[in-house]
Amino acid sequence: MAVVIYGGAFDPFHLGHQYAIEQIPKEYDITDLFVVPTFQTPLKSRPLFSDEQRLQLLEKMVPELEGATSKIKIHIDRFEINRQTQTFAIDIIKHFKDRFQTQKIYFLMGSDCFFDLHKWKDIHTITKVISLIVVKRDSIETKKYREYFGEQFNAIPTKKLTIVGESFKDISSSTIKLLFKNNDWEKYSPKTLIPLIYSFKKETL
Repeated sequence: MAVVIYGGAFDPFHLGHQYAIEQIPKEYDITDLFVVPTFQTPLKSRPLFSDEQRLQLLEKMVPELEGATSKIKIHIDRFEINRQTQTFAIDIIKHFKDRFQTQKIYFLMGSDCFFDLHKWKDIHTITKVISLIVVKRDSIETKKYREYFGEQFNAIPTKKLTIVGESFKDISSSTIKLLFKNNDWEKYSPKTLIPLIYSFKKETL
């Protein structure tokens, strides 16, 4: 059995996030997916939604996501938000490794993050402990992903890297924020969330 960790700001959760989750290989013996929203530090640019609002949006999506991912149980994990401080991927992975000592752990990410892996704190420790599921969201050939991984982490077996999905138009939360003023964001949002986002939008903007 195995578990998947999927971290991000999810400010707000959008179709790109949903697409990533739906690409988790069904043939893998994955029982649980933990979605870990980041702590939004007030020292950075003002987030669109509060921690609690982001958590509500994620919880709202759980039934739909579980329906699309077959037997995978989805959990919204408050680990980073509860810490109320900057948290690195290595901290999250250690947290889950302590909880699931005998289970395989996958880390789900988009291609936008993948090519910056060499900049991550303790990345060589991370790649030894977990396996990666990378979702293609660009026009880069699959072999480029493996070449990068091999060059940066040549001591790590390439079998620890799984690349899934087709080229998918990149959607970012920052793009959605820019579209909010014109109410042009709906096409990037799961329909399930639109009413709730509108209610939050009135409170936030």
